[in-house]
Amino acid sequence: MRNNEVRINIEAMLEGIGEGNVLEVPQLQVEDSTEILFRNMIALEQCHYPYESYITDYVTIWDFLLNTQRDVDLLVGKKILVNWLGDNDQVAKMFNGLGKNIIQFNFSSHYIDLCKSLDDHWTYPCHKWKAGLERDYCSTPWQTAASIAAILLLIFSLLQSICSVLQVLQQSHASSNT
Repeated sequence: MRNNEVRINIEAMLEGIGEGNVLEVPQLQVEDSTEILFRNMIALEQCHYPYESYITDYVTIWDFLLNTQRDVDLLVGKKILVNWLGDNDQVAKMFNGLGKNIIQFNFSSHYIDLCKSLDDHWTYPCHKWKAGLERDYCSTPWQTAASIAAILLLIFSLLQSICSVLQVLQQSHASSNT
């Protein structure tokens, strides 16, 4: 999220994969009334609009994304979720509870494909390694600069070692010829 503005457009809440395999979702503020609000909107959809389940789909996707406190910690850290409840575990339990006993008449295949593509993306080992490297060595500009400097130092040390070995081999070859 480049900007933290909240859009009221329900379709925008259900956006899919953006550029570079990044899931783009608007910021969500979770507060005391959030659970009641979602439960009432889900009940309205379930009763009166069962085949137009935008809110139900939205809550279901959040239920897929938020399973543990660590999931909430990550999204709060990225400023995708703003937690006014205080306890991140409570947010995970709230969304997991909202997802129970919901009848999905028409869960869009687009969202199933979205969840599958996210899962496929993160089960590929290279993506896990890349994310781990970015998290561990490039999370701040100073860490990135230090990592680049360390890599350059390693490369220059390797080149110096190769040049030294070549020089010794060349000297030993020259001394054996004379």
